[in-house]
Amino acid sequence: MSTLKSRFVVKLSKNPFWRKRMMDILITIGWIVIAVVVVLRSGMFVVVPAVHFGVVTRFGNRKFGGGKKGRVLEEGLNIVWPFIDKVELISGELVTKSIEGSSFSKDTLEIIFKGSVQWRPDKELLRTKFIEMDESTVLQGINDAVNNALGILAGTKPGKVFIENRGAIADMINCMLRLGNPPHCDLIPSKWLAYYKTHSAETRVKLGDEAGVSDDKSEIESRYGIDIVTFELSDVDFSPATKKALELKQQEAGRLQAVALTQETKLKLIKEYVDSGLDIKEATLAAEVTMTQAERIIIDGNLGALGAVAKKLITNVRS
Repeated sequence: MSTLKSRFVVKLSKNPFWRKRMMDILITIGWIVIAVVVVLRSGMFVVVPAVHFGVVTRFGNRKFGGGKKGRVLEEGLNIVWPFIDKVELISGELVTKSIEGSSFSKDTLEIIFKGSVQWRPDKELLRTKFIEMDESTVLQGINDAVNNALGILAGTKPGKVFIENRGAIADMINCMLRLGNPPHCDLIPSKWLAYYKTHSAETRVKLGDEAGVSDDKSEIESRYGIDIVTFELSDVDFSPATKKALELKQQEAGRLQAVALTQETKLKLIKEYVDSGLDIKEATLAAEVTMTQAERIIIDGNLGALGAVAKKLITNVRS
C-alpha cells in the first residue's frame, strides 16, 4: 500500500499541471502570511487593557471625523486604521491624593484642614481636557478650589464654630467638587454652614444620585476632564501656633482670675478683722499675714488650721 502511494506521489510530482498547482498554493500561503504580518505590525488591531481607555490620534490629531470629536476606545480588542492611527493608553483607575491647607476664621484664628480626594479620568472629556493635563496640575487645581472655598467659609465664622461642624464642611466641599449646581451657590457665604447642617440628609441623597448622572459635571470636573468620586475630610483643627497662643491666653486669664480672687479674699478678710475690733491698718496687716499662712497650709493640705491662724492673729495684733 505504501509503495503504491509513493508511486502516485512521484507521478503527480512529474505532472506539469499539478506542479504548477502546488506552486500556486505555496505562493498564496506565502502572501497570506506576509499580509498577516503586515496587518499585525501596522497596528490595525489594538488591545486596550482592563480599566484603561485608548485615545486615538490620526496623523497626531486627537480631534478628527464628524464633528471633530475624535475617538476613545473601550477595553478589549479594537480595530483602527492601520499606519495612520495611533493609540495612547490612559488608566481609568481611581487616583487618591491628599489635600491640605489653612485659612483664618472670623476671630483671626488659623485653622488647618487635611483630607483626600478620589478621582479618575472622565471618558467624555478624555480627548478634549484630561489628556492635556498632568496629574500635578489636576491636584493643584483641586487643592486651590478647596482652599478658596474654606477660606471664604472660615472668614464668616468663629474658629470654634467652624471646627465643630466638620460634617457640614465635608458635605459642602463634596457638593462643590461633584455637582454641576451646588446648592450653597445661591446663598451668601455666612449661610453656607447653616444650610448643610439642616439639609444633611438631602445633601447625601444628591451626592448619591450624582454617580449615575454622566452629564452632571462640576466646574472643576469640566475644567480638568475628571470624574471626582468623593472627598474625605479627615481633620479640621487649630494650627499648632494657634493652639499654643490659645493655651497661653487661657493661662493668663486663669492668672488674672486668681489675682482678682486673691484681692477679693483679702478685702473680705480686712472687713472681718475690722468688724472684730481692729483698725484698718491692723486689719490690713492681719489679712496679708493670714493669706500668706493660708497658702502654706493649703500646700500642706491642713485646711482645718485656717480658723486657728485667724484667731491667733487677732489675739497677737490686739496684744
